[in-house]
Amino acid sequence: QGRPSGARRGGPARAPPCDAAWRRSVTMSYAANPNKHKRPHVESEAAAAAKQQKADRDRIRRLLITLGDDNKKVVGQIRGLAGALEEDVELHGDLMADTVLECAKCIPAKAGIYAAWVSRMSEKHAPWAVALMPRVIEELRLLLRSGRTRRAQVLMQFIAGLGNSGLLGLDDIFVLLEEIAALSQGLRPSKGGDVGVFLALSTLPFLSAASHVKAASRVETLLQGLQEYLSSRRAGWTAILQFVKSKANPDVLEALLAALEPMKRAGWTSQCVRHVPGFEPVLESKVEGMTLPRLEMTAEDIKRGKVRFQPPLMATRLLTGPAESDGADDHMPCYDRWLLEEGIVLTMDAFGLDVQECAKQLLKMPVLHPQFEVILIEVVFAQMFRLPTPSELPLFYMRLLEAIMANQASTKAVVEQYYAAIIRRAPELDEECLEVLAEVYAYHLSHNAYKTDWS
Repeated sequence: QGRPSGARRGGPARAPPCDAAWRRSVTMSYAANPNKHKRPHVESEAAAAAKQQKADRDRIRRLLITLGDDNKKVVGQIRGLAGALEEDVELHGDLMADTVLECAKCIPAKAGIYAAWVSRMSEKHAPWAVALMPRVIEELRLLLRSGRTRRAQVLMQFIAGLGNSGLLGLDDIFVLLEEIAALSQGLRPSKGGDVGVFLALSTLPFLSAASHVKAASRVETLLQGLQEYLSSRRAGWTAILQFVKSKANPDVLEALLAALEPMKRAGWTSQCVRHVPGFEPVLESKVEGMTLPRLEMTAEDIKRGKVRFQPPLMATRLLTGPAESDGADDHMPCYDRWLLEEGIVLTMDAFGLDVQECAKQLLKMPVLHPQFEVILIEVVFAQMFRLPTPSELPLFYMRLLEAIMANQASTKAVVEQYYAAIIRRAPELDEECLEVLAEVYAYHLSHNAYKTDWS
């Protein structure tokens, strides 16, 4: 009627193990492997440390990326962030350098803000700031050799900000500008000759009025050195790149040359360039060891690397042009207009992978002017119709316009006005641009319940 407890089938019964014998076997097992108990505890500590380090890195990146997003509290944000990250330099100095450099070349509207923050950090962490300078030049060198002139343009604005804040000496800044200008020597515009001249000249508007006063002789020397190239430059290709054939828009280099003298008469000030207050430029840096390494590039490097840069045309002024012709006194000065258009184009280039974020960045640009929205829409359309090919597909610009209108309702009327103006000029449009117009207008109608001025 059943087996005794501990009995095995087909064999004699076995007594249960003694508690004392079982404890001895466990003790011997632990003696042979003394880390058996501690291993889970050690692994949990390592996991917690890794988790904390990841949280710290995410926090640092988030703080740096969002620096300056509030236009009204920039000075306080810079001072507060410099204090908040003081103790992180030792462990996360490389991460901070990588992040600020990435932001400085990718967020055009905040290049000067990041320069001011680096200057504040140098007050207590000078070695960290000194070590950043070779990385800046190395990044600039890589951008130039790979032909990414637009990113190099934004990085040069950051370097100008380092001069405005007094961290770098203005003498170092102009040595770099002269090196960059020399990249155009002996090269034709079609062979990359415009790269060096454009980068050098486009940096000048981002030097503060105080910097221009202290380095006035260096500015004149730089401009005189570029005269030989500029006087022989012939931009005959601009005629075939006009998407409205009756218009004659200059390219951005020609427009910049025309804008520099009026900006000089205005004291090198502009409402489209944001300078952080509380800093004073110097000719020679007062921080020990603070200097820019040499660029170590020549025009031969541009030639061998087959670097090309065709300056795009300025936006066709289908809406603002008639108002200016009628004598309206609220139009932008030519230098403000150039700076605003370039800021819009650089922002679209930087945020081309995220339409919604691109729209938000464009609308957050710190420019208060009654024509801002009109100019913004003109520039977006000009990039859409850019010849021979736009930087992005037409779909990107369609979605960007829709996102702008969704975030800023007042731009809807401006977009409708532009469509009406360009449709009236349909016989003057380039054939490829006419096809793009048909496609984007159909998209626009389908997303607005086919409501438009059909007259």
